[in-house]
Amino acid sequence: MAPKSRRGKARFRRPAQQPAAASVTPRTATAFPTTTVNRPIVNAATTAQYDYVTKDLKLIAIIAGSMILLIVILSFIL
Repeated sequence: MAPKSRRGKARFRRPAQQPAAASVTPRTATAFPTTTVNRPIVNAATTAQYDYVTKDLKLIAIIAGSMILLIVILSFIL
């Protein structure tokens, strides 16, 4: 049986990378465009309408924390 030729592998090899040029362009303040963030305007009516959500989330956090604490305490006892 004849040995494999190396020609087939040469197709899949990457070409040797050339070293980067020594010239570096200095970055200035105008090199990058500045963008402004458009934030939606929140009015008082919208925040008052969903005020109960924050109260409910706090209540859920308190209940979840107490349940986790209860599980930890029970794991030491039992």
